[in-house]
Amino acid sequence: MNNILITGALGHIGSKLIHSIKLGEFEVVHLIDNMLTQRYASLFNLPNGINFKFYEEDILKADLDVLLDGVDCVIHLAAITDA
Repeated sequence: MNNILITGALGHIGSKLIHSIKLGEFEVVHLIDNMLTQRYASLFNLPNGINFKFYEEDILKADLDVLLDGVDCVIHLAAITDA
């Protein structure tokens, strides 16, 4: 199985994606978000049986070597909207 990392995981598209992940597709799903949108509710009611790990990080400042260790695939959805 694969380990994936999703940046911008609590944004509009990311929150829809993390709630649609199905059991057995991935071993570990790493979620990264800087929480600027304060969408804490997106972390509730995630699919059961999936190992989610959440990191409150800004990808521009985070140690990506550490966050990408053991990750097979990155889905990059992080963006600053209405900038």
